[in-house]
Amino acid sequence: QAGALAVLDETARQYPDSGLTFANRAGIYYDLEKYDEAIKDYSQAIGLGTNDAVTILNRSTTYFAKGDFEHALEDCKAIIRTSPRNAVAYRTCGAAYAALGEREQAFEHFDESLRLAPRAGKTFLSRARAYERLGQPDLALADLGQAAKLQPELSKDKFFLATRDRAKATLAAAAAAPARKSVSAGIEREAPGG
Repeated sequence: QAGALAVLDETARQYPDSGLTFANRAGIYYDLEKYDEAIKDYSQAIGLGTNDAVTILNRSTTYFAKGDFEHALEDCKAIIRTSPRNAVAYRTCGAAYAALGEREQAFEHFDESLRLAPRAGKTFLSRARAYERLGQPDLALADLGQAAKLQPELSKDKFFLATRDRAKATLAAAAAAPARKSVSAGIEREAPGG
């Protein structure tokens, strides 16, 4: 990657109006987890006219990786306005809404993404992560199973493994917890939420 980065640095110096060069360099910065540099280069590429859906979605994904969910949402919503059948944009919006705790919006966007691309394993993975974060480990595991069925390579993804492990741990803890009881006026009953 260092060699490719050096080549792209030189290309950007020689051809400062090449949006594609900045978009390609941004991709390397993203892989290196240098998100600020990646966002800067994606923005430069977009400003130079490389404002296609892929470049904008890549910037949205980078904002998401950085934890800037509001900007991630702005970018994917911009794509949906111009390309309302872009399943990846709906998936990205769903993930951003989930990270912001906006459950209804998140699942509406995941559902639309799956309506447009029903065999997209990555959407099931993204929705599983949202289910797990929002306290529904059983639904998370079901979506992980579907993701692995559609795209077996996803079962080795670090987010897949982390989501699966957390969901299983949550279910195991719930199964191991004794039923909570309360006693009032000599009558034993289940406590609320028990």
